[in-house]
Amino acid sequence: MRTWILPALLAAGVPALAAAPEAPAQRRRMVSIGFGLVEPVSKVHFGGGVGGGSADNGDLGVGLGAQYVHFLTPRLGAGLEADYVTRDGTLSTRLYPAADASVRGDTWLMLALLRYSFLRRGAATPFVLLGAGGAWNKTTVDVKPSEWADTGTRETRRLIDDAAWTPAASARLGVDLDLDAAGPGFVTLEAGWTGLAHAGYAETPRGRALGLEGIRAPLSLLSFTARYSLRF
Repeated sequence: MRTWILPALLAAGVPALAAAPEAPAQRRRMVSIGFGLVEPVSKVHFGGGVGGGSADNGDLGVGLGAQYVHFLTPRLGAGLEADYVTRDGTLSTRLYPAADASVRGDTWLMLALLRYSFLRRGAATPFVLLGAGGAWNKTTVDVKPSEWADTGTRETRRLIDDAAWTPAASARLGVDLDLDAAGPGFVTLEAGWTGLAHAGYAETPRGRALGLEGIRAPLSLLSFTARYSLRF
C-alpha cells in the first residue's frame, strides 16, 4: 500500500520531494567569459640589409575570450578556448636607423585545454591550466625617420603588414573564487604565459624598395585575466 505514497506527494507538489538541485560536485561542465591585460615580452628584428636592430613586438594590450571545460573527474577537466588579443603599438628608435618605429598586432587564439584543480571545489580553488593549438597573428610595422633618403620627406611608411598561422601554447595558474557554494556562478582569476612560434611576415612594396626582406618573429605574452564562470 505504500507504493502510492510517493506519487501522491509529488502530484500534490510537495517541494521537499521534488527534483533536488544538482549538487556542485555533479556539475561537470563549465563555461566562462574573460577580459584581461596582455604584455608582449618578445621582440621583432629587421634584417635584409637595412641596418636595423630590434624592438618589442607590441605594447600593453587587452584580451577577450571564452572557455568551455568538461570535468572528467572533480579535479581534472578538458576543453576548448577561443581568444582575441590586440596589442598596442610600441615606439622604438632601434628597429630602423634614425627613425621612430611602431610595432603592433592582433591575434586570434584557438586552444585545446587541460585544467587540473589542486583542491575539490571550495571558496578558493587553485588550478593549473595548459593549452595547445594554433593562432592567426597579424603584425604591422610603421616607420617615420627624420628624413627618407629617396624623397627627402619624413612621412610615416608601413614596412610590414602581414598575417600568418602558427602553433601556439599556453601555461597558466589561477584560482576559482566561489562566494556562493550552492550557486553555479563564480569568479576566476588567471595569470600566465601564452606563446606563438616563429612565423614569417612579409614586407610591403615600400619595405621591399628599401631592401627589407620581411621578418621572422615569435610572440610571447604575459597575461592577467578575470573571468565570470558558470558550472552546470
